Amino acid sequence: MLEKQSITHPQFIVRATLAYLSQRSGEITQVIVSNKTNIDVMTISQILENLEKSYIKCSCSIKDSRAKSIQLTPKELNKANETMLNKKRTQCLTSHYVRIILITI
Repeated sequence: MLEKQSITHPQFIVRATLAYLSQRSGEITQVIVSNKTNIDVMTISQILENLEKSYIKCSCSIKDSRAKSIQLTPKELNKANETMLNKKRTQCLTSHYVRIILITI
């Protein structure tokens, strides 16, 4: 799956973390992503540089001019939301089918 998207596992982890953090209000910085992923801040910086080409937008932090504020692009955010909706639908269908099987047993 990751080969199809031409991203590495750490890049996927950072994108997934950004999608998760985007559900909450507030600024997302490199330090926050580093803390949530347990990946070194400098490594996060390198990953973000690579992701900035297609997947994320970086800007100066509102709170700290030394920090970067990070956001998924609208396209990536929509993709993440679609994936979450599909997962929820699959879970609901699976639960429904399990109940049907249990009732018929």
